[in-house]
Amino acid sequence: EEIGQARMDILAWFSENLFEHRAFKQAQLLILGESNTLKTTSVLILREAGVDIYEVPTDTRNFKFEDWSKSDVWFMDEFKISSFDLDSLFKLLAGNSVVLRGAYEQSGHTRDVNGPIVLAAMHEPAFKTAADKKAFYNRVKVVHLEATDIQLDSKRYIKTILELKEAYNSGHTEIMLSE
Repeated sequence: EEIGQARMDILAWFSENLFEHRAFKQAQLLILGESNTLKTTSVLILREAGVDIYEVPTDTRNFKFEDWSKSDVWFMDEFKISSFDLDSLFKLLAGNSVVLRGAYEQSGHTRDVNGPIVLAAMHEPAFKTAADKKAFYNRVKVVHLEATDIQLDSKRYIKTILELKEAYNSGHTEIMLSE
């Protein structure tokens, strides 16, 4: 069974963002798709390949510093622009230093790691201004999962990410993906 182009795009993004040096303002990942297109599964299944994923709470006041400070990737499922202060979100997506506060915290914690972030949503975010929309889309790579993307060969998917990791660890700077 084929992995499919959209999921290959997701794996390619993970390869470029987990196993290689992340450049400042390197695009984060936005996965869009209707319900039951396995957006969440396409990300969380990578735990089986040893990827440490921090699931960001939908209520961003509930950040847990000890959980996110050591994770490989942040995952924001059911992503909603309204959950964030746009300035902080744009800094976070670009890889700038940003202060995040958990519940009942006055000072918060500074996230100054340019780590990979994956957002997943059913619909494109709605912005109040064209400038905000442009700023957001300058910071993300968009992958659309279609209703036909409801199959996921998990063993092959995990095998592919492990092969990408091994290729990177072996010193191959050009990692080739093939279905």
